[in-house]
Amino acid sequence: MKIFKNLAFLSILLFLITAFTPLATVVHAAGADHYKEGMKLTKEGKFEEAVAEFTEAVTQEPDLGKAYYARANAYLVLKKYVEAEEDYTRTVTIDSDYSEAFLARAAIRAATKREKLAIEDFSKVIDINKTLVDVALVRRAELNALKGKVKRALTDLNAAVRKNPKNDEAFYMRSNLHAKSGNLELALKDATSVLALKPDNIEANFSRGNINLALRDPKEAVADFNRAEALLLKLKEGPFIAEAVEEKIQALTYTRARAYNDMGEFDKAVKDFTSVIAYKADLPDAFYNRGLSYFNMGNTTEAIKDFTSLIKLIPDRAEPYYSRGLSYHASGQLEKAGDDYSKALSIDPNHTAALFNRGQLRYTIKKLDEAINDLTKAIVLEYGPEALYYRGLAYSAGDQPQKALTDFESVIQEAPNFYKAYVGRGFVYLVQLNENEKGCADFKKACELGNCNNINEAIEKKLCK
Repeated sequence: MKIFKNLAFLSILLFLITAFTPLATVVHAAGADHYKEGMKLTKEGKFEEAVAEFTEAVTQEPDLGKAYYARANAYLVLKKYVEAEEDYTRTVTIDSDYSEAFLARAAIRAATKREKLAIEDFSKVIDINKTLVDVALVRRAELNALKGKVKRALTDLNAAVRKNPKNDEAFYMRSNLHAKSGNLELALKDATSVLALKPDNIEANFSRGNINLALRDPKEAVADFNRAEALLLKLKEGPFIAEAVEEKIQALTYTRARAYNDMGEFDKAVKDFTSVIAYKADLPDAFYNRGLSYFNMGNTTEAIKDFTSLIKLIPDRAEPYYSRGLSYHASGQLEKAGDDYSKALSIDPNHTAALFNRGQLRYTIKKLDEAINDLTKAIVLEYGPEALYYRGLAYSAGDQPQKALTDFESVIQEAPNFYKAYVGRGFVYLVQLNENEKGCADFKKACELGNCNNINEAIEKKLCK
């Protein structure tokens, strides 16, 4: 049975074995020789034989707490967790101040999902041992965090770092809790504290990279990911399981690729996403994000390939069809684009971006009624001013100038610096309603906002002054 999934708790127990602290108990002659022989065998790694000696010691001296504790440690190495816990309990029954035994028992109880009992043991350690208090505080914080008691966990972690300002584990755990709570600046500060203490902490470099990415600082995120990758590559060369290290490298590579995307370095993003796909070819997110990278590079051919691969992996999702539709649209393959937008909408009728883009496409190919229908649905779903703008264009093209004016005016009200709305309204005034003064005023306003093409053309044709 895989009891010790939590390596932090296991590390406590191994620490207790290697850093054995004797009980302040007199070893009587009857059990002394067996106890000493058991300790000798323990140091030699002969744990089965050591258990036999400790058992003989407590048989002869039933109150020999030191022997129970030593036997518990041997049981622990032998993965006999029930017997180990029973002996730690006998130890603290004999000496209620034996903090190492409480700490070890707490770790077993935590790893076997008996959090309440574990917290009680960690609390006992905090009360009786000033040396181990920061260790127990961190472990109790971890359990409280797992139970969703974040405030209690943070209280313990704050106390741990006050007790020991070099407690990198407390800083790391507190950073993670702050990050999960959305307090990213505090999370970043704590992650930086971890790395000031232990620059080679792989998890802290990776975690800070994620925090920097969430804080929209992709450049710093990439730097953190690169450091983590370099450390992982060193591990891969050592006595570690290569596959486990490679899996972590690919997780890091994927996240770094997202950071490159945010930086606009799409070629580097593509390289990283390609590495991830080569490692595991059935990851939808990798195909999706590489497709977006290709799209942003203007390479719609490769983008279409990735989105097609994505559709094969998740054929019942709207987003892959929508994204491929965008790529077809950008490459001028309008019929295929329309088909993909329609497929996306058959899966998700309220996909506002698909409604907007299909409406825009239908306006382009002069299917005005259908365009107006799509854009109206997008407007109802609050797509934004662009949907109103394109519906205004469709109304104008369909010789419905008053409806067009209403839409352009709504855009201007919502987005006063959207120059295209002034151009659209100016065209309606100047060309369709023969209200030159108003039309020219709109073209001039568009010019103030950065586009002077229409006013210049109108002046050249002597429509405006």
